This record gives sequence, structure tokens and C-alpha cells, in this order.
Amino acid sequence: MNISNPLLEENLLLAWCKEKQLLPLIPIGRIGEPEEVAYVVSFLLSDEVSYVSQSTYTVEGGATNY
Repeated sequence: MNISNPLLEENLLLAWCKEKQLLPLIPIGRIGEPEEVAYVVSFLLSDEVSYVSQSTYTVEGGATNY
């Protein structure tokens, strides 16, 4: 169901503008998806990281390089 109202339209426009301003700053060229963060969390909860300690994982498409 789509429901249009001024508040929703304003928020969508604001989100679109923010995305257009952010994209040039992200080397990978797109906004990340929630699933991509979940993949990292899933990896960290797995037995594959039994020897990992005191690590920081940044899921941001390379944006912190700027």
C-alpha cells in the first residue's frame, strides 16, 4: 500500500538529497544494505573467528578513507 502525505514526501526528498550528496564520498559507489552489516555480524558470531580478538570491522564501503 502506498500512502502519500507531505511529511512522507519531505522525508523521502531529504533522504534522496542526502544519498546524492553521500554517493560521491563512497568509493564503492553505493549506499550499503542492512544485509551487508548482518553478514559481518554473522561472520563474527561464527566459529570461523575463534582466534580473532580486539578487532574493529568497519562496514562503510571505504567511506572513512575521506
